[in-house]
Amino acid sequence: MATWTNVVNVTGVATVAKTVSKSASAVISLSETIAGSGTTQVFQAIDVSAVAGIVINSTVAVTLKTNSSGSPDNTIVLVADQPYIWYTAAYDTFKLTTDVVSIYCVVAVATAGTLTIEGVVDATP
Repeated sequence: MATWTNVVNVTGVATVAKTVSKSASAVISLSETIAGSGTTQVFQAIDVSAVAGIVINSTVAVTLKTNSSGSPDNTIVLVADQPYIWYTAAYDTFKLTTDVVSIYCVVAVATAGTLTIEGVVDATP
């Protein structure tokens, strides 16, 4: 059993602290270097119906295209070090709507970066 935990702390006039934990039977864990000024293909299978919680982050601004660089099933634009976070029961819908076989990472700046994906999935959905 794997557990994914997202912790948010906001301090101002009042303090709001919230922890969301999701448990599932398997883990998605990826950390790959992505080239600057180009496209890097990363192979990572994701069964979107099985995802319970996921964090996708890049150390550089990147456009992620799933399954094709030309006609992607889904496109996610990430600002450097501003992660995309989703979990079941979140208010928004999951940005990945089609199962993923590979991810094309398109970086416009010359600086290389690191793509990190961490999540938990139900291996037997």
